[in-house]
Amino acid sequence: MLIWNPADSDAFDDRVLRTEDHWIWTGYVSQADGYGRFKPHHDARSELAHRVAYVRWVGPILDETPIIDHVGHPFRYRRCVKPEHLEAISHEENTRRGESPAGANSRLTRCPRCGDPLEPPFCTLRKDGSRRCLRCQRAEHARYRARKQAALSDQGLRPADPGG
Repeated sequence: MLIWNPADSDAFDDRVLRTEDHWIWTGYVSQADGYGRFKPHHDARSELAHRVAYVRWVGPILDETPIIDHVGHPFRYRRCVKPEHLEAISHEENTRRGESPAGANSRLTRCPRCGDPLEPPFCTLRKDGSRRCLRCQRAEHARYRARKQAALSDQGLRPADPGG
């Protein structure tokens, strides 16, 4: 759990450039992901600067909302540590807001293939939280049965009579 240490105030504040719109992290920024990192002294663990800013100026990060998201930008500015631009959200909400395929899919309201609504009774909800269009699912199952039937016919076999 991340806990703010008041003794680190000067070290943190020295790395923040406060402008009218943003508070820009001027300390170390990872080239891999673009997020600022804060390490108050050599034997301390490095933390994400926006998470440290949230704990310092807003409050503790709760277990049910472990992600600190950047909001209030026309773009996602990862170096901003302004408290008004940080929001604690769940992992699921972070995925929904993201640009990944999972995030884009979670925002869909209609099936991209047939146009049916992606809500019950037009879809099934899976255990993993994903949705599957019933019309497309039934059509895929019919194509599978047809392929299986054709394969049996090609081998000279007849499927078992369902009537008994």
